[in-house]
Amino acid sequence: MMNYQTLNHLRRTNNELDQKLNKHNADILTDMVVYLRVSALPDEQVERIREDLLDMALSAQERGDDLAKVFGTDYRAFCDEIIQNATPKTPGQRIREGLSIVAACLPILLFIQLLSSKPVGEWLRNGFHADGGYQIPVTLGFVSSTAFIILAAWLIVMFIGKQTFSLTEQAKREVHAPKRKTYPKRVVWGMLAAAAILLISVVLVLSLDHIVLFSMHLIIWIALIPVCYAIGKWVK
Repeated sequence: MMNYQTLNHLRRTNNELDQKLNKHNADILTDMVVYLRVSALPDEQVERIREDLLDMALSAQERGDDLAKVFGTDYRAFCDEIIQNATPKTPGQRIREGLSIVAACLPILLFIQLLSSKPVGEWLRNGFHADGGYQIPVTLGFVSSTAFIILAAWLIVMFIGKQTFSLTEQAKREVHAPKRKTYPKRVVWGMLAAAAILLISVVLVLSLDHIVLFSMHLIIWIALIPVCYAIGKWVK
């Protein structure tokens, strides 16, 4: 398995190669890589495949050939063939990926919960004086809303990745279509999705926040934020 430093080095090298592509070819490669990233392939294998794709694309660009001559006109089918013939993630890699997603989201959600919690508000009003100790309750509302937000974020990323080719084609059509017909379509859908996630999260908090699972000291809560961030970097 490729270690974190080697993977980062390969990713930086690929990013540098990507800068050499013209906009048309870069857009095609971006869609292909995004589609591969949400597949069952591990990150290190995706970066190796990306390296090969970039080499093929740059060679075609130097010859003045269209990428359709290299990959075919159906880029999604080309990627599906790659995925079918490559080695999928092991159970251990899937667990590490899940942990990295949770660890990436938790610091932000912990910080928001810290600022919005009632004990912190009372401490600020009382000049950081706390008669009952610096304990922050961990409620079922917070746990359930956190789990829902992480799941919703993952599903949105997966949807965008799986639909990346069709979304790109739709965006190209909208560029040439009358503005009054296409403008706010995707923006509205994005806002509605965000509003729905926020609304469900608020409902979960309001309905389940009275159920306290356990309490955590303020120092431990604050320490969890950088710890989760470090875990997210480590398990990648």
